[in-house]
Amino acid sequence: MARTQIATPARPPAISESRLSDFRATLSRKLSSAFRYPPLARERNKTGTVSVTFELDANGNVTKASVVQSSGHEELDADALATIRRAAPFEPPPPGAPRSYTFPIVYRLR
Repeated sequence: MARTQIATPARPPAISESRLSDFRATLSRKLSSAFRYPPLARERNKTGTVSVTFELDANGNVTKASVVQSSGHEELDADALATIRRAAPFEPPPPGAPRSYTFPIVYRLR
């Protein structure tokens, strides 16, 4: 009796923790460079942390972005999403890397 083999799709290789950490650091630096404190929020002494999540395609383009945890201030939440748009496109994710990332964006006055 002949055996039929069913091909399984190839999985991308697993990414090392250090490579993933390096990639996350690259994303974080890009977000930091695109950060701007909204002038009206600054004038009104609005502070807080917005947790945002976004998904990347294979080319580093943002396909989805949303607020996971609000700062409690609409203008800061909206600006956190705008920060992602300003930072895009990102470096393409390395093979085996996740496509979804969550980062805190901190609005603090000094």
